[in-house]
Amino acid sequence: MEQLKGIYEGIVSNWLAGLVVGFLAYLIQPTAAFYALWVAVGLDLLTKIVALSYGSGGFIRAIKCQNLNSHTMFRKAFVKILAYFTLTVVAYQSKYIIAIEAVPILFSTIIYSILFLVEVHSIIENLIAAGCDDLKPLLMRFDNEKKRAIEGTGSIVSDICATKSTETDQPIQGGEPPL
Repeated sequence: MEQLKGIYEGIVSNWLAGLVVGFLAYLIQPTAAFYALWVAVGLDLLTKIVALSYGSGGFIRAIKCQNLNSHTMFRKAFVKILAYFTLTVVAYQSKYIIAIEAVPILFSTIIYSILFLVEVHSIIENLIAAGCDDLKPLLMRFDNEKKRAIEGTGSIVSDICATKSTETDQPIQGGEPPL
């Protein structure tokens, strides 16, 4: 109970920070997707440090060789965080523009999904650069799916049906599955 009282007193004594946090919470209304995205951003930054350290022969050597440069990494991270935050604000605020309830939810889902997948792609690239060559097939599959999505070719349903059909060497029909 004393801890809660201490937290409350800290917030009350620092009213400006409380005002900023309240304003940001109004802008984005953090959800599980919001937190998942920022965990992925953190993991991307961490795996980037690991990849640069691995490529330089160690963390200390990467710093000495200036492969790990705090100014460059901060600048790139700041731009990414600003861009992602702006998109999360747009995603949430769309609910005030579009009166149909499902549309802002879909819009937010699309934005969060794309940003999350960009981070996952970057994490995989960083891990490969750090020596995890076993992930190369996953990255190739990821790149192929991204290319198909951009081109607009293929369909998840038709891909699943085609996979089922080739597994049985027969067209999918009603009745008993082949032995």
